[in-house]
Formats: sequence, structure tokens, C-alpha cells
Amino acid sequence: MRDPILTTVKKFLAKHIHSDQPLLLGFSGGPDSLALLHLLHQCHCNLHLAHVDHGWRPESAKEAQDLRNRSLGYPFHLHRLEGAPAKEDVARQERLKFFRNLYDQFGCQALVLGHQANDQSETVLKRIFEGASLGALGGIREVTHFEGMRILRPLLEIEKRDLEVWVEKKRLTPVYDRTNLDPTYLRGRM
Repeated sequence: MRDPILTTVKKFLAKHIHSDQPLLLGFSGGPDSLALLHLLHQCHCNLHLAHVDHGWRPESAKEAQDLRNRSLGYPFHLHRLEGAPAKEDVARQERLKFFRNLYDQFGCQALVLGHQANDQSETVLKRIFEGASLGALGGIREVTHFEGMRILRPLLEIEKRDLEVWVEKKRLTPVYDRTNLDPTYLRGRM
């Protein structure tokens, strides 16, 4: 049986991966990054997993350990934000700093993130609500760079619901972070 999501990821990798240097996967354990882990595993990628525990929920430390146990044998790197303020932009900067350190330490060719098609709409909406100028309203791109770190997003063509169905069919159990629905955060309000 043909797997269109796997086919999409394989085509993306063929276009953007040109060596056997490791890929660093930003791994939250949610449906998107969980699907991406298993898709990259099926593509026989050399991976390191990077998980950031924001410490915003009491159960997050236990979830992080559970994710370590489900990392398919890949190196799993955990960073807990101790005493970090519950601000999205600060947490994002901390994540990128952690990812960048691992990227350099292991000579990775790219950071791979599980952003999918619905994240495109969310990003544009968020930028509008934040008052971004017209030139800053663009969506997420498949390939970007941050301070010399190449960032790849192989799932941008795939709808979130399709990824959730894929995860269900594979009998995988994602972590659902309830702060994503918390109206305290702009993302949750949207």
C-alpha cells in the first residue's frame, strides 16, 4: 500500500539532504514531531532527538522521560527550562539556543522540525494579530537558516489532520500539550 506522507518526506529528503551527517529533530512528542520521527526512521536517517521541557505543566517531566523511552534508540537530548517565564518568545529563543548547541556539537547538517500546513495559517494569523508589517506576513518556508543553522520542514505540504490519522493508523501515542489550547497564549487563543 502506498503511503503518500512517506512519499512526500522521501522526496523532500532527496531534494535537501546530501550527506550522512546527522539530522537534529526538534521532538516535542506531539502528533507532528512523532510522525516525523517515525517517517525519518523509515527513511533510515541518522538522527539526534532534541526535546525541550518548558516546565509549564506538572506532568511535563514525566512525559519527557516517556519520550526518551520511545526514541527508537536514537540519541535523546533533554533540556528543561528551569524557572523560565511562561512567555512564548522567550521559550522559543531558549529552544533555538539549545538546538544550536546540539547542532554544532554533533556536526548536524540540519535541524528538522514538524511544522505542517496548518502551522502556515496559524503563523500568518499570529503575525497579523501581533501587528506585523505587510512585508513580515509571509508564512513558514521549507528551508530557512538561523545563525548559520539550516532548518528543514518536510511536512509543510501535509495537513495536520492527515498526520493525526497517520499517527492513529500506526498506533502511536502522541503527547498533547494542553498549553497549546490555553488562551493565556496567543497561539491558544487562535
